[in-house]
Amino acid sequence: MQHGTDFYNDVLKLVIFDLDGVITNTAHYHYLAWKKIADELRITFDDQLNEQLKGLSRYDSLDVILDANHLKLSQYQKEDLIAYKNKIYQLLLTELSEKDILEGIYPFILRLKQDGKKVAVGSSSRNAQLILEKLNMTSLFDTIVTGCDVEKSKPHPDIFLQCAYRLHINPKACLVIEDALSGIEAATRANMTSIGIGSEHLNQATIRLSQTRELTIDIIKSI
Repeated sequence: MQHGTDFYNDVLKLVIFDLDGVITNTAHYHYLAWKKIADELRITFDDQLNEQLKGLSRYDSLDVILDANHLKLSQYQKEDLIAYKNKIYQLLLTELSEKDILEGIYPFILRLKQDGKKVAVGSSSRNAQLILEKLNMTSLFDTIVTGCDVEKSKPHPDIFLQCAYRLHINPKACLVIEDALSGIEAATRANMTSIGIGSEHLNQATIRLSQTRELTIDIIKSI
């Protein structure tokens, strides 16, 4: 892959944004919903376990929680719990609005579009469309791929590859912005460059930033 200015001008065509933790932060709502489920099942769920759910689908998240508590449930019971958790989560999302867009993200997206770059959302969340509507951001993106659109979620590369496929762009010309290790792994497996936001554990990313407000065109050019 080319580097520096040549990469930005000649290769980079699409920037794919994860949703939760990059565009907005609904992690606390997920935590509250899973916590309610755990309390009703009388099992343990804490911040440390919640951290392991970053970037995972709701199905994989439930399996992580159950495995940590050595609890086995039938597929029917799992489906019922997942539907219940999602209902709780959607109720919590009612207060979400444009004020919840993470700092620096909106102007950064506008700058990318001004420079002729395509922008997409690649999220494991099946509520991504609802969240983007609440944030009034849906029309900003050239395509939106969610957990509803693929069979395998992150760390599989399918979500990111689908973004590229829809826009007829070579994966090597794509940059992924993620806050979860599973998302960085998915980007690597898709043969895409990546920026990790937040955790020091995102060392697999091409570059790591502490916060979304650090995202600039110059940062991308420096990759």
